Amino acid sequence: MSDSTIPIDFDFDRLADMIAARLADAPPTRWLDTSAAAAHLGVSKSTLERWRSQSKGPAYSVLGDSAVRYDVRVLDAWAQSRVVTP
Repeated sequence: MSDSTIPIDFDFDRLADMIAARLADAPPTRWLDTSAAAAHLGVSKSTLERWRSQSKGPAYSVLGDSAVRYDVRVLDAWAQSRVVTP
């Protein structure tokens, strides 16, 4: 049997239960549209749109054909990475 072969007696139900338990413990992703993301960061919607068009701002996802969404955790990490300590 090679490393890529799954044994015939492999317990897929147990694996599915383990994965489901892990996912249940993970915090859900909270997606914000551009207006809500801008408010979360304390900037205007047009500033966030400008940053996006200039590839400067926080990472975002495009869901479907054009729905731009921001993950709150990514926004917070991006903002934290810009903290200036005098």
